[in-house]
Amino acid sequence: MHYRRQRRTPATSSGVVSLDLASEAPSAAETLAVAENYRLLHGALLELPLKYRTVVLLRYFEGKSIEQISTITRRTEGTIKSQLHRGLARLQTALERLGVAPL
Repeated sequence: MHYRRQRRTPATSSGVVSLDLASEAPSAAETLAVAENYRLLHGALLELPLKYRTVVLLRYFEGKSIEQISTITRRTEGTIKSQLHRGLARLQTALERLGVAPL
């Protein structure tokens, strides 16, 4: 009950609201770094065999569930899970080869 009550209490703010949106905008260097990381990820995805690329794209870029991917590709859920695992492992290897450090 203690945790349930804590969830219901609204968080109080300090009353100070910053409206300086310019400081929250990404800098040119940050934008360039994001674009470079996207380019490297895109290249690494293209290196994957089609069966792995398909499940990775459906799962992480289109937000599909394992069940939905199974229906789309007409494969069993176990096959989708194993292909997803192998695809992510190959993607990580490709990104490490390109010099992108894992998180």
